[in-house]
Amino acid sequence: MAGSRLPLAVVAGSLAAFGVLAGLVASGALHGLDGYALDHLMPGLKQENNDSSTALGSLIPLYGSSTGGRAWIRLAGDLVTLPGYIAVATAAVGLYVVRLWRLGDRGGALAWSALFVLGNVVEVVGKSTLTRDPLTVATARGPVTLYGFDASFPSGHALRGTFVLTAAALVWPRARPLLAAWLGALLAMLEVAGFHTPTDIAGGLLAAVALLAAAPLVRRRGAQLLARRR
Repeated sequence: MAGSRLPLAVVAGSLAAFGVLAGLVASGALHGLDGYALDHLMPGLKQENNDSSTALGSLIPLYGSSTGGRAWIRLAGDLVTLPGYIAVATAAVGLYVVRLWRLGDRGGALAWSALFVLGNVVEVVGKSTLTRDPLTVATARGPVTLYGFDASFPSGHALRGTFVLTAAALVWPRARPLLAAWLGALLAMLEVAGFHTPTDIAGGLLAAVALLAAAPLVRRRGAQLLARRR
């Protein structure tokens, strides 16, 4: 019982923070923060035709990176954030689930499968229901409105990338410092390359932390259910 208190506290705290952040984004209270990031913290932003939240841009690595603006920054961003692309992340998490199953950890395999799917559902629901006023960026031609960020909360790349790199850290403990640095770089490059605003990234990270913290609890429950069926 005592061992479950910390995961529960992390889950509750992360979910509460996610809910507060989502409310602030929806209310427009953080509009200025995201607008400042567009103007000053996104050198790779594709100002003339922002496609940060299109389906193809989310599904296909390197899609659209070679055109417009500072393409080399977006190319670097695509490479660093590769674990966050849905096809890459699904394959990586799938391999981890298969590994857990073969090792006899059926509860863990079920937990990771369910939580990864739930994470993607959170992304879809968030982007479908939470919208904000259009953001503008200052250019030499004057302010330009970028509509790609209207419904981009939370960042699926931040969420899935955290899942993948956490799974890798569990498989290769000695690589954890490198993987932690990669996660930090992934989150930073989502903004630097102009893919997501700070609030999007924070939302994706908080959702991932909540789900991953719930993994031991879901694993235990899954193991119990499997034991009953035998």
